[in-house]
Amino acid sequence: MKVLKLTSFYLRRYLEIAKRGDHTLLIITDDPSFVSTQVDYPKAYIDTPCPCGFYLSSQNPCECSVEEIKEHRKRIPFYYDIHCLVVDIPFIDLEINMDLDNECLQLLGEIYEKKRLLPSQLERILKVTKTIAELEKDKVRNVHIFEAVEYVTNLKEKLHF
Repeated sequence: MKVLKLTSFYLRRYLEIAKRGDHTLLIITDDPSFVSTQVDYPKAYIDTPCPCGFYLSSQNPCECSVEEIKEHRKRIPFYYDIHCLVVDIPFIDLEINMDLDNECLQLLGEIYEKKRLLPSQLERILKVTKTIAELEKDKVRNVHIFEAVEYVTNLKEKLHF
């Protein structure tokens, strides 16, 4: 079972139209690994707007050169019937499929926004949080979330990825 689900009306509507009309669908996103788990449609092509993925993001700065972006875009098939942009997915558009109290949900939302996480990063944090709680034979608590955040994001921040 997925621990995180994208509930965005925007993406669901694009998928509904594409499936109903048997259209091809191009999805440009800053988190293709997560979005691809949410899209069950064989005629969908999912890619990033640039090599690092953050060209259209208001939360994370793009580090690609103009030349890298031009080369990347040459391989994106813009001939698809419908084009959809999915960047900067807000926490409110994510459904967490775990037994969490309101305090834990609020903490996760704050961490997601403050650290400018991608949904795929939040999903890893949730999976590690669940494992920590299971090891302690406990329900998920804030302390488990904080510990998981350290394991999942700490090295990335120290190495400035």
